[in-house]
Amino acid sequence: MVCNLIVCTTRVLIENNINIILDATGNLKRYREHAKKEIRRFMGACVRCPLKVAVARETKRKHFTHAPKGIYKKAFEKESRNVPGLGVPYEGPLKPEVTIDSSRLKPSQCAQKIFDVMVKSFFF
Repeated sequence: MVCNLIVCTTRVLIENNINIILDATGNLKRYREHAKKEIRRFMGACVRCPLKVAVARETKRKHFTHAPKGIYKKAFEKESRNVPGLGVPYEGPLKPEVTIDSSRLKPSQCAQKIFDVMVKSFFF
């Protein structure tokens, strides 16, 4: 499998002692397996959010710094076919190192839980 740009860039940065936290939707198992193989000290975090909650959040969002605007509306109207779980398949991870339900926790609590597992996994 050819190394995609995100995985290759991450690997090079890590090899140069730069720590990386990568936010990505690895919607297919093979993408996550490839990243885990290429990136040393890889930790997968599965952040769950029911579709209904994600749609409501996007509708209320005022700032779309790097997030696409109206992605769910476009997916429901068949204008966008690349939304994981709606237009393209989503294969959830079988054994992530940590799973978060973002509909039940505040963003700061989600981040803290991921951080705690990361510290435990890599530093102890």
